[in-house]
Amino acid sequence: MPVQATWDNPEKTIILLNFEGNWTWEETYQAVAERNQLINAVENKVDIIVNFGGAGFKVPPNALTHTRNIISQSHNRIVRNVVVGFKPMHIALWKVIEKVYESMGKSQQYFLVGSLDEARAMLASVPERRSE
Repeated sequence: MPVQATWDNPEKTIILLNFEGNWTWEETYQAVAERNQLINAVENKVDIIVNFGGAGFKVPPNALTHTRNIISQSHNRIVRNVVVGFKPMHIALWKVIEKVYESMGKSQQYFLVGSLDEARAMLASVPERRSE
């Protein structure tokens, strides 16, 4: 399956949302539902690594709408989201999404990094932002 949600560590504090090859929004919604089921199975807060490193370059149509829908389905125990492997086009799209939907997802932190190793190191070293 091109999009999968799995635990990234045995402590069940990090979920890896892994994108491979060409993916669809339908597959993404299914993986988001799986992510939320994993979170519901534990009582602790969870960080998310979204890995686009193995994904194709093409983003499926209607990215703004679908990204807004996915952010609105975010679980209330997600704290930090680390996005891996964005290409320059994806970074530009992400900046537009941040501006258009700046009020959404404010309770969570978002980071862009280049590799899975960087994502794991960042989660280990950057403290969680406190709610105000």
